[in-house]
Amino acid sequence: MSGRVQKKLVKHINRKELDKCINKKEKEAQVLRKLYFIRRLYKGKKIETAAKKSGISLPTAHKWLDRWNEEGYEGLFSKYSNGGRPSKLSDEDKEKLNKILENEDYLDTKKVAKILKDEFDVEYCLSQQSVVLKSLGFHYSKPYQFFSKRPDDSEEILKKNYLM
Repeated sequence: MSGRVQKKLVKHINRKELDKCINKKEKEAQVLRKLYFIRRLYKGKKIETAAKKSGISLPTAHKWLDRWNEEGYEGLFSKYSNGGRPSKLSDEDKEKLNKILENEDYLDTKKVAKILKDEFDVEYCLSQQSVVLKSLGFHYSKPYQFFSKRPDDSEEILKKNYLM
């Protein structure tokens, strides 16, 4: 907007801490929604009516009610933290794999699968294999051919000729 002075933002916390705060409050908001549902039941509403007002399905309403009846307030918090199956490779194994792969000249998926099987006795499907490699900082690139009669010091020769 023209004619208006933009106010400066004071960054009291870094971006990562801000994201953590937001995630924490979002979880609390999910619990608050469940508490509103329970309050409607306290007021004498039927489960179907309370579910409809809360914008949830009837099976979800029954799950929330069951967890409330069994565990109370604590039952409204989600039971999972980061979801998903734990990795077949530990952090130490991933570091070892990273060192092994850095020493390899040309990698393809078959080579990586063989290394995983031989060194760690682990088999991954192709998609999970790419997830592991991306987490280690590797990425796909288009393969290109080398001239078979290329000298070993071709890069140094190129630098000499190019700089001259």
